[in-house]
Amino acid sequence: MHNRQKAVFFALGCAFVVVGQAVTGGLVVSRAKAQAGLRDAEFDTLTVRHLTIIDPGSSQPGVGLGAQPDGSGYVNVYQADGMPGVTLGVSEAGGMTSVFQDGGRMAAAVAASPIGGGAIFVTDTDGAVAASMGTGTTGKGMVTVYHAPGVPAAALAVVPTGGVVGISMPDGTLAVSVAVNAGGGFLDVYHPNGKPAAGVGAADGFGALAVAGSDGNPRVTVGADSDGGVLTIHRADGAAAGGVGVDSDGEFVAW
Repeated sequence: MHNRQKAVFFALGCAFVVVGQAVTGGLVVSRAKAQAGLRDAEFDTLTVRHLTIIDPGSSQPGVGLGAQPDGSGYVNVYQADGMPGVTLGVSEAGGMTSVFQDGGRMAAAVAASPIGGGAIFVTDTDGAVAASMGTGTTGKGMVTVYHAPGVPAAALAVVPTGGVVGISMPDGTLAVSVAVNAGGGFLDVYHPNGKPAAGVGAADGFGALAVAGSDGNPRVTVGADSDGGVLTIHRADGAAAGGVGVDSDGEFVAW
């Protein structure tokens, strides 16, 4: 994968991490304490900063709504044990809705993304973002699954040149990529250090195969040009040392 496309892959992954952190942090506003001895009443217009609806049997708050310090509104629906169950609120990017597991850990969220568009997040049993779907930095769709918080395991995205699929190692280092560029499709695999190991693809109407050392420099390349097939052997620094191929007259040549 070209450096620019690798950057797109990681930028897309990082962008969803940023949104995930915004969604999972701090939407639930502290519950107001229910007061005993409340009476029935009727109002024409009621203006409050915060409103809590309680369970008449246990005086446990069931729903809370109000305004946050920045002027935006929120609604919290609580589970029977008082932990958050569902929240509606507003972030800097726009509206957001979250649902929670037992114990108040995040289960899923739908939110407006700070980079534009929307996003959906699904968490693991610990409440960490495990998968996301939404709009990437290119403004197109993207789906990402994670090894751990902030560490993409695989991503499927749309970029200006077409589609991209990236699969990462447990530490988040890119391991395999399948993508499309102006010349056609290509597949790259990478060493554990993130350097290219091998690649096959199309370029300018011809196919090509390259095998690289652990430093990412090519060692052997096989391809085609307008005259025919070409095999090139490279030095350690990636410079061509020699090869064989077919010249413009159709004759076999070595250099």
